[in-house]
Amino acid sequence: MILERTIKALHEAGCSEPIWVGGAVVTEDIAHNIGADYYTEDAMAAVNLLENEILDL
Repeated sequence: MILERTIKALHEAGCSEPIWVGGAVVTEDIAHNIGADYYTEDAMAAVNLLENEILDL
């Protein structure tokens, strides 16, 4: 899977930023299995997660 290779390459390159994935072709299980830090169903869910849970806005 391209996402898995990309995440692996980012980690190997020393990326310390959280990696977000989501959308119609990804499930929460897939996100976990490929090493993503966060999963959301769509872009608005990512914004809501950031605002409400991570940034405490």
